Amino acid sequence: MAPVATPQQSAPAEVGLKASEGKVFNPFYSPSIGDDGDNTYQYSQFKPSFPNLLWEPLVELEVTERGLSADPSKKSLFDAAQKVNHLTPAIGTEIVGLDLRQLSESQKDEL
Repeated sequence: MAPVATPQQSAPAEVGLKASEGKVFNPFYSPSIGDDGDNTYQYSQFKPSFPNLLWEPLVELEVTERGLSADPSKKSLFDAAQKVNHLTPAIGTEIVGLDLRQLSESQKDEL
């Protein structure tokens, strides 16, 4: 059932939340803490655990767009192909008989 707009009423101090022993318990979202210290549970070794990992901060990497140095006519790429089918501007071009493992640096830029 979808929520319905109602006139605003004065809400009680605790709406759906219970405070017990200094902790706030939300009945709608109460994820397990994983290790609750109870090792008498039969499958306690299978409880979720979260290792304390520290990662070094991310650094900004310089990116070089290789396609900007390519020949716009793609002459070296088309010369290496057996057959070139220009389909449509939206779909692109089909290049037949080109082994991508053997492309030169200029052909990679054009691709």
